[in-house]
This record gives sequence, structure tokens and C-alpha cells, in this order.
Amino acid sequence: MESDLTISEVQSLAFQFFEDPQVVGLVFGGGAGGGKGLALDTKILTTNGWTTMGELKEGDYVFDKDGLPSKVVLVSDIHHRPCYKLTFSDDSYLIADDEHRWLTFNSEERFGYLHRGTVRNTQFLFNQYKSGNTGYAVPALQKLASPFTYMSSVRLYEDWRYIISIEKVESVPTKCIMVDSPSRTYLAGETLTVTHNTFLLGLIAAIACKKYPGTRWGLARKELKSLKQTTLATLISKVHPSLGITENDYKLNLLDSTLEYVNGSSLLLLDLTAKPSDPEMESLGSLELTGAFIDEVGEVSKKAYDILASRVNRWMNKEYGITGTVCSSCNPGPGFVRQEFYDKYHQLGGGRVQKWQNGYVWVNGERLPAYNAYIRSTVLDNPFVDENYVESLRRLPPLEKRRLLDGNWDYADEDGVLFSTALIDKMTVYEIPEPEKTRSGENKFSKFIGVDPSDAGKDDTVLTLVENGVIVEQVEIPSPKGKDDVISLYIANKIVAYAQRHGFTPALAKNITIEGNGVGAALRDSLRSLGWRINVYTAGASTRNDGYYQFMIDAEEGKIKLLNTVIEQGHLIRQLSAHKYDMDTGKPKVTNKKELRRTLGRSPDHADSAMIANMAANKFKPKNISAFIRW
Repeated sequence: MESDLTISEVQSLAFQFFEDPQVVGLVFGGGAGGGKGLALDTKILTTNGWTTMGELKEGDYVFDKDGLPSKVVLVSDIHHRPCYKLTFSDDSYLIADDEHRWLTFNSEERFGYLHRGTVRNTQFLFNQYKSGNTGYAVPALQKLASPFTYMSSVRLYEDWRYIISIEKVESVPTKCIMVDSPSRTYLAGETLTVTHNTFLLGLIAAIACKKYPGTRWGLARKELKSLKQTTLATLISKVHPSLGITENDYKLNLLDSTLEYVNGSSLLLLDLTAKPSDPEMESLGSLELTGAFIDEVGEVSKKAYDILASRVNRWMNKEYGITGTVCSSCNPGPGFVRQEFYDKYHQLGGGRVQKWQNGYVWVNGERLPAYNAYIRSTVLDNPFVDENYVESLRRLPPLEKRRLLDGNWDYADEDGVLFSTALIDKMTVYEIPEPEKTRSGENKFSKFIGVDPSDAGKDDTVLTLVENGVIVEQVEIPSPKGKDDVISLYIANKIVAYAQRHGFTPALAKNITIEGNGVGAALRDSLRSLGWRINVYTAGASTRNDGYYQFMIDAEEGKIKLLNTVIEQGHLIRQLSAHKYDMDTGKPKVTNKKELRRTLGRSPDHADSAMIANMAANKFKPKNISAFIRW
């Protein structure tokens, strides 16, 4: 288990603070990464013959770039990203998303002494071909495929399949996998990208387990599934090899969500989402941990963070004389992490690192000041990061580039942004206020729902619930397959069920507003056929401009607030932050949906739903325009 690992200054600093017995909370922040997908109907060769990406499951065996069987250890969720069609010299083609990673060879790499290729993503290759830089090739594996009757016009033992063309196509569902091959490749050259702060978090966790035999650490993320697909994948595929840890040095039990090393130390894989069956997260209350690691802590609620923090310092800390630190990675965003870590770091002068007192801690029988610390870390601080990954971040839209590449916590603050970081902070509340009273002394019903219907089944229908002037929840209703009338009735029943759970009745249907354009008209009819005469918002350029501008004004005036748990989900804030406006004509003109789709990579459904809910809650009626809300 020896290794010659060389780490950066920032990573060394993180280790220093983690080892400091007086540091109880440590956060470092920067960019992000993730899995890269192929279309679900892409053919994948397994040891049992051909299957498709959509059919692959954990435990299947595919082939890596060297023709060796490799076990599928993780399967991602289905993604919806920009897609491209790559056509090869044998007339075959593949459809992949913009972030799919290929093991490719240019002319120098094909004929060079080392015969070593480079992992490049689809977007990079598309840009190269668009500018005339062609000639990239992928290894041909027809010899391997021949026993399974792979149909191809290329000669059986030809070494290369050249990429003839790359063209942008309509987005399709994609999925990615992780395999246990040392190269992390399978057939078409798939490689999972290292998230630089996830790598650092995993590095500290693995070294802590190695250094302190028998200790027990929590490794957590908002959702266990995401933890396994990203954090755990990085730990096993990147961190372990860098430390010389082999598969014989640990045992992974995905059913029990544990990773145990041969020295008796272990990582417990933890889900930090409150479930309806356990709203107080009592399942965490019985844990006895040495310390804890949280990946993407900005996604986690303050309540979950505090509960997990209360479970450290309970397992072999006295034996080793170590303090149970909660060590976390994050990306810039609103919420408690900004308020309790970044803002304090900034107030103290910023720079590379700052720490401040947070109570006291006992060290070797002495009561000493305890500290929280924040280390500023960007993707460029990671010596192991793939250069093409950095280039993919450079190509992001400006807002996401500032957030993920530059690590800029004020990424939304520029001229013309409707919802600045300061405004989001102003809107944030941590509890729902008491309802107003009627003249008879009863609680006034002050709940409203805004509905942004799915776009002909391409997106989810998004519901926003406003209670007592606070956006308290957003839920998504996936669209089933079928005829439009069947789909609209299905979604209508889901909306009714949701409304009833929150105290709505047909008599209160006027407090529900949906966008009535296109598929929304069928949804309106379905709801009314069920006895729910909801209100309809007819969207147009003018109504959208006025609706969003009024949403911002209402937020500034304190008429609409955001519950912190909605902020922590991330979707709404990212979409609101992408909206800009100008007043060149004397009237507000807000970023149109077509441009927002390019910026966000998806439709701004969560933001639109919230805007409609605000219209309903504040009885806002656009004036001097043809479209309107019918009350």
C-alpha cells in the first residue's frame, strides 16, 4: 500500500487543518464533475454478447480497451444533455452527450513511440472538427467482437476506426457506467471524470482510515445514490490507486453501505435526506463516529449537517487523541454553508484560508478554543485533474463558469441579473411564519400552487407551493408515455392528490394557477373535468417579462420568501440566477426561454413554476398586455 503521491499546496493545507485537534469544522470549495453518457440504445459488448447501455446493470461484465472483461460497478441515473452523433470510418455511429469521454488518438499519438492516446470529451472533439482539426481515431475492437457477430464493413483486424464527422443532434436520454478496469474504459473509451474537491475529500478519508486502524468515519452526501455514483466512484477508481490501495485491501458492501479496510477502519456511506418515515433523521442519532466527511455539503440541509456533527467524537477518539472533524467539500451557492463558512471567511479578509472560533474543545485534558475553517480551492489546485475537464469548464456559460471553474461565490452578481446573491440571501427564511387570522379567529388559508406543465412530455411538470408568503416546496411530476389526453389526465390526478395533501379542496382551486399554453390547455381541461376550476396563466413574451420583473420586486419588498430547504435543492436558484433584464425600451425585458435553455442546458421549469406561484400568491395581474391570469 505504498505510494509516491505528490499533493498540491491546497491539498497539503487541507490535511494540516484536518489534523489540527482544534478544528472541528472544515470546508473547502470549488468546481464540480460527473458521469458522462451514451444514448440508451447504444450497443455495448458484454461477456454474454451484445446489449444496450439502457439495459446494463451493476454486476454485468463489459470489455475494456485492452479486451479484458471488466465488471460494471456503478450505473448512473438517466441524463438529458446536449447530444452529438459521431460517424466512424466503418459507417457505424454513436450518439453521446457533450461530456462523454473517449479514448482517442491523433496522428502523432497513433504513430508515436509510446502509442498512447488521450481522453477527450465529445464537446472538445466537436469543436476540433468544426474548426477543421480532424483525423482523430479510436481503437478498433472488431477482433474481440467477432465471436458475437458484430456487423461492420471494416476489416476484422484493422487497428483504427476514424471519426469521419461529428454533428449536433436532438438531445436524447443518456446514461453512463463505471467499470473496475484500471483504465476505467469500456469499448468506446468511457472514463468517469475526477471531481477535484471530491478527490481531496476522498483522499483525506482514505488516509484517515489508513492512519487510524479500527476507526469509523461517516462518508455522506445528500442522497446515497449520488454518493455511490460520484464520491464512492472517485474514491475507488482514483484515490485508492493513488495511495497504492488495491482491491485486496478493502471490502465494499453496497447492501450495508459500508467500506471496510483490512486494518479494521471503515467508512459508513450515509444519506443526509430527511425521509417522510424519518423526518427528524433519527436514523443518524444512533451513529458512533470518529469523524465525518460530507461531499457537496451545499446540497445538505443545516439540520442534517448539525445532526451528523453531533455524532462524531464517539468512536476511538480518546484512544488516538484525535478530534472528530466534520470535513466537507462544496461548490459556491446560497444557503447555510455560505452564511456560516464563506461569509465569515470573506469578512476576515479572504485569501487562501481563514479560521474563526466556534466554541471550545478538550485536547489532552485541556479546554481550548475550537475553530471552523474555510479553504478556498478551485479546480486548478488539483494536480490530478484532466486538462480536458478544465477545458470543458472553460466552455460553460458565463454564470456556471464563474461558479464551477472560478469558484466565485458571487457568480450571480453582475449587471442586469434579476436575482442577485444578496437578494437570494434576503429572501431566505428557515421557518414558515404563522398564518394570518380571519375575523372569527381561525387560521386564514394562504397557500398557493404554481404549475409549469411539461413540454409535450420532454420535461417534468413542476409544482411550486407557497405558504404564508414563503416558497416552501417544489416537486416534479415525470410525464408517462402515451397519448396527450391520457398524459394530461394522469398529471391532473397527481396535482389534485398533491393539493389535497396540503389542504386544498375544489372550492380552493382558485389558489392554483397553471400555464395554459400548449399542453397546459389539455391539463387545464383535465383538472376542470375533475371538478377543480383552477386559474390559467397564458404565457407570452410580455407576461413573462412582467411576471419575472414583478417576482423580483415582490422579493425586494419582502412579499415572497424562500425556505432554506428549497434553496438547498439548487435547481430554482441556478435558474433564477440565469435570468437577466434590461429596460432599454422603458419596460422590463427578461432573458427569453430559448437563450435560457442554451445557458442552463434545460428549460427553466422550476423558475417558471415559482414565478407563476408568485403571481397567484400576490394576485399580480399584468396590465396593458393581451395575455393575463383569469381569476
